[in-house]
Amino acid sequence: MSNKICIICKKHGYGIIIKGKLICKSCETKVIECDLDSEFYKFYKNRLKEEIYTRKSV
Repeated sequence: MSNKICIICKKHGYGIIIKGKLICKSCETKVIECDLDSEFYKFYKNRLKEEIYTRKSV
């Protein structure tokens, strides 16, 4: 796996790839351990919507 940029924290790293987009190990761990009411979780959800689930016009 190549070193890509995380869609959550914008840092280079390794982790899970969803639809060609990286979520680094650090962000993956943070979201697993955070409360569903936390600001990070809300931010994480919005980043996923923006980067993975929203179709972008080309």
